[in-house]
Amino acid sequence: MKITFAHCNLLDGNENMILQKNVNIIVENEKIVSIDKDNLEGTIVDCTGKFVCPGLINMHVHLSSDGLYNHKNTDSKIARLVNSNPIGRYIGFRICQSFAYKELMSGVTTIRCVGGLSDVDSQIRDKIKQGKLIGPRMLVANRAITVENGYMHNQGPMEIHQLDDCKEALNKLLKTKPDFVKIMVTGTSTNNRLKDIEMPAELIRYITNVSHRNHLPVAAHVQTKRGIKLALENGVDIIEYGSYADDEELLLYIRKGAKLISILSGMIPYAHFDNTTTYISDSVKENAKYVFNGVIDNVKKAIDHQIPVGIGNDAGRPFICHNDFYRELVYFQKYMNVSNEYTLFLATKNNAKLLNIDNLTGTVEPGKYADFLILDENPAEDLKALRNINTVVFNGRVFKNPTIKRDYMNETLWKLYEDTMI
Repeated sequence: MKITFAHCNLLDGNENMILQKNVNIIVENEKIVSIDKDNLEGTIVDCTGKFVCPGLINMHVHLSSDGLYNHKNTDSKIARLVNSNPIGRYIGFRICQSFAYKELMSGVTTIRCVGGLSDVDSQIRDKIKQGKLIGPRMLVANRAITVENGYMHNQGPMEIHQLDDCKEALNKLLKTKPDFVKIMVTGTSTNNRLKDIEMPAELIRYITNVSHRNHLPVAAHVQTKRGIKLALENGVDIIEYGSYADDEELLLYIRKGAKLISILSGMIPYAHFDNTTTYISDSVKENAKYVFNGVIDNVKKAIDHQIPVGIGNDAGRPFICHNDFYRELVYFQKYMNVSNEYTLFLATKNNAKLLNIDNLTGTVEPGKYADFLILDENPAEDLKALRNINTVVFNGRVFKNPTIKRDYMNETLWKLYEDTMI
């Protein structure tokens, strides 16, 4: 069955995209078969006055949490429940699946899940592929790996403290068929262990060697300059967050062919929201400011040195719900001082290329899967046009007027920040 999305204003997702006016996008089954100004075939969807762009790709998602803030850390309780018994596992599966669905309805047609509960993420991934669930395309790490009492140790990751633990954890992980491996190399801004190196070089090197033999890239949570060097010297392929980087670190990125995932939303609440909202100390807030400014420094230098940069928002982290990815693009454009078109390119075709799926998605062009958004306003003029989606098209399936419920408290806090954003 063919569907023609007629009279579109198209931003195709390429780096030098120019608005193509009044074009017809013809979709058959799951894929785009042609784009032109003349042909109208099958069912006609009138897009006069509307704008079409590729579905967004979120490079840093946690489906194990809703992103609402709760300083009592209920995520830890959920993690223990899901990892301990079948009933908890079923509940966790349904919760995570609902968050994946919410990502899709907010315009994100591909998500990269960087640490979840048990093998829940890969099960959701597979059921979506089989057509048994509705959700975005997913690439997953399943459970992350951290050191004993390391970052997020009580929220899902497997803990290791010596080589034997490392071998056992990797064996368990590989049986769940992840698309990549995620490790925690440093501490985080939200505790006072930010500048600790938490994972020894020997363990990082073992994980990367085994992962690469199994054709799996390794991504690492890193929020310090020393951590970047440690991770890249020992075979890590992708740095999540990053930090201040000088010539030595930049040369390592280039020499190792490594990638950097920019994440701003994950740090903004702790760096810029009032402490009475986040329940953090002044020292933790200073840590968060250090990481936030370090990410900006690292990303700007990476772009200047043509180091591959992707965009994610750490969805599921407190204050970052699964319908907020558009905000990350707004902040990226502002803080990195780049164009709206370039930001949109990074979050679509570029992110697809980093995931090695650019032959499938990331642009609106013949031969690709029909993954695109229909918008009432032009995102090249204002990226906030991505907040309200008229229609989501994913794998050729049309979701008209998707329902996006937003939390009032979260919305209020982000609006206060945006009103004062530099």
